[in-house]
Amino acid sequence: MNFMIFALPVFGNRTFTFCIIISIGLQVLSLRAARQQAENTPGSQGPKHPSEFEAFLDNIISEQMQELHVPGVVLALVKGDKVFFLKGYGLANIAENKPVDPQKTLFRVASVSKVLTVTAIMQLVERRLIDLNTDINQYIDKFEISGRFSQPITVEHLITHTAGFDDSRIGLASLSETSLMSLDDFLAHHLPARVMPPGREYSYSRYGIALAGHIVETVSGSSFSRYIEEQILQPLAMRRSGFTRRNDMLTDFATGYRFDGGRLDAVPYYHFFTAPEASFNATAADMARFMLAHLNGGEHDGARILHSATVKLMHQQHFSHHTGLPGLAYGFYERLENGQRAIQHGGHIPGFVSRMLLLPEQKLGLFISCNSDAFKLISVVTSEFFNRYFPAQNTAAQTEKADAQPELPPDGAGASTNLSRFAGTYRINEYARKTIEKIFSLKKQFRIKVDGDGLSVKGSKHLVAVDTLVFREVETGELTAFRTDTAGVVTRWFSKRFAYEKMRCYETVQFHLTAVLLMSIVFLVGFLFWAGGHIPKLNFLPFIQSVETNGVFRLAGVVSLLNLVFLAGLTLLFLTFDRIDEFTFGIPPLIVGWLCLPMAGATLTVGLLVAEIKVCISKTYSFSSRVYFTLVTLTSVGFLLFLNHWNLLGFHF
Repeated sequence: MNFMIFALPVFGNRTFTFCIIISIGLQVLSLRAARQQAENTPGSQGPKHPSEFEAFLDNIISEQMQELHVPGVVLALVKGDKVFFLKGYGLANIAENKPVDPQKTLFRVASVSKVLTVTAIMQLVERRLIDLNTDINQYIDKFEISGRFSQPITVEHLITHTAGFDDSRIGLASLSETSLMSLDDFLAHHLPARVMPPGREYSYSRYGIALAGHIVETVSGSSFSRYIEEQILQPLAMRRSGFTRRNDMLTDFATGYRFDGGRLDAVPYYHFFTAPEASFNATAADMARFMLAHLNGGEHDGARILHSATVKLMHQQHFSHHTGLPGLAYGFYERLENGQRAIQHGGHIPGFVSRMLLLPEQKLGLFISCNSDAFKLISVVTSEFFNRYFPAQNTAAQTEKADAQPELPPDGAGASTNLSRFAGTYRINEYARKTIEKIFSLKKQFRIKVDGDGLSVKGSKHLVAVDTLVFREVETGELTAFRTDTAGVVTRWFSKRFAYEKMRCYETVQFHLTAVLLMSIVFLVGFLFWAGGHIPKLNFLPFIQSVETNGVFRLAGVVSLLNLVFLAGLTLLFLTFDRIDEFTFGIPPLIVGWLCLPMAGATLTVGLLVAEIKVCISKTYSFSSRVYFTLVTLTSVGFLLFLNHWNLLGFHF
């Protein structure tokens, strides 16, 4: 204002007006340049221009596709209430040289299906047909969930994976659509046992979400696929997606591939009995519409599938093992990265991997899918997306979020000085306890060791104490936590949303590998002793010559041979089989026949115990013969205990 008063007599009105116009123009240009610079700067809270995002994405995806031998990729990014970016890469079908089309190509999104199932549950909650805190037996009519624990399983437990069901993947799918049974019949005969009290721990459960899908059927009076079609897909104009394979879409399905032996092999189509948790097929364009509905209060393009309050409830955290750790929303799990809270769900079946990720506060949604087992591609794209558009920095918003986290002492303050009580062998709590799949849990074990002033996990992560049972990972800054029993003994380790059991020494892989080695040696020696009496070339050692070769000692040799053959087969199974593939269609006949060996061995072991009495009290047998027979007998009994522990004695499937 002072400048204006001074300028008037000097420059005159016209000159002054011209100066003002120039000044305003320069300010506008300056603001526009600043805005463009902010929009084009990586890390400015999300991508601003599709062309810049495409250039960033193309480099990453092309590099990963080549490195991981990925045939095709599809990606959709939504922002606000619009589709921001949509693109397909590579081939949907190699033999037909068919490119990926984000508008037409159908990808198997696998466990991302669970989000649609939970969305259907929340629709019925809105209509007051389902109460999230009610015993699920109230919504089931053809079978009943056992009351093993005092607390019943509720619908909320199902959709947060805290129901406490055992894990099993045996017979989840069929290669033939005509062999599928109804969802209620399958669950009535195959629902795993309850092994944990509900609401205590997260343990990913395919059956839990399948059960939620069955509740949708019983409450709505419609088949699950029809309900999804009428209440979600049609309102959102998701016309090329669904839980069933329509004839008009068959030619647009992407073929799944697995890279093995230097080549890409096509994977057969999996028809899941547990359809609500794994069977959704979708185009990227349709998944974009679904994400937009979730990011805009349940509404997209004039169609509403949920009320805004319900969407907000669905996206909130409803379970976590510790206040400082990411947890579970309804149908989603939380991801905390670079100061941002996202909710997401991934999916994998042989030949396909997918991920849907939402940042509700930013109104951004990312969907990506590959027609191969390229977990790394999905992870790299997601991490690079955060690093570029939401880099870790101390912004005001991130500071506010950090302030919302629970207050913890500085590193080391108030921490336990007895780090050795945390050390030991752990395994994830998601494993089969009641079927022959239990043996594969040996692959899920890892060690936590004391490492200087902290702990090391799997030899790579380093944890430092920040509270009595809370640690911080040095490289990422993420919190982890432990839990103790009433006696103060550490029983659990929690990282992200996962729970890991601390194991007793006799449960560890080291213990069981040692036991298998010792039993194999005994059975091999037992077989050689028996065979030495019949095969002259094996009868070359004095202690073999001193062992009886007739009567009950033949029995010891046969039992040794049976057990040795079974252990060899078990080693082969453990090293070469992947239960996700081989057991999904049921137990192969070869393995069923192989499981008959320990049954025969168990029967003969009873005979060994009876014969042991005769051998011990008789004075006609040599000392070497008695030692040999007793050693084989005791080892055979121990072998039966080993088999029973791993559900290998009998037909547990």
